[in-house]
Order: sequence, then C-alpha cells, then structure tokens
Amino acid sequence: MRRSQANKPKEETLATKNIAGVEASGLRRTRIVASGEEGNDLPMTIINERWEAKDLGIDLLQTDEDPRFGKWTVEVVELTRGEPDPALFTPPEGYKTEERNTVTTVVSADKP
Repeated sequence: MRRSQANKPKEETLATKNIAGVEASGLRRTRIVASGEEGNDLPMTIINERWEAKDLGIDLLQTDEDPRFGKWTVEVVELTRGEPDPALFTPPEGYKTEERNTVTTVVSADKP
C-alpha cells in the first residue's frame, strides 16, 4: 500500500541528555497512519526516538511505540571507553592460530 504525502513523519530535535555517562542528542519521529491506510480501522500514531552519541557514532537509546507491535526499548546502560582487555582476543586453551597467505588474482580487462 502507498503512503500518502500527508503521512510523512514529523521530525523533532530533542534536547541533549546524558546516557551511560555520555552526552547524546535525540531525534523523535512521529507518524500518523490515517484510518484505512494500512488496513487499520482507526488512526495510529507511531513514535520512534533515537539518542545518538555523536562522538562515538552509535545509538545509546532507541524506543519505538507502534500500536500494532507494542513498545520496545534498546538502551546502553554501561559504557567503558578505552582499549578492550587483550584476553578477549586470546584463543581458548587447546586451540592454536595459523597464519594463512591470501591469494590475490589480477584479471586484465585488455584482451589481445
């Protein structure tokens, strides 16, 4: 089904807030689905909020409210900046690592 032009989401910039010790900027998108547009009897309001840490380039909080699916939230609750523990990248006891050569194939577009 096609969405009407009047049904474009309204975007609203939200004030910054601190999430897990990081400053995040928020954006709220609100879309109203007119009755009958997507098989619905009544108008539906769908709200999506995203809070992004600009310096990290990741979402720290996201909420979606949709009467068809309910409300769900994903949030970073603990964030540690810095290098990860090298032990996370160490193979378990009994495993070994191997170096493998990569084969590169060059194909010429020129044909004689």
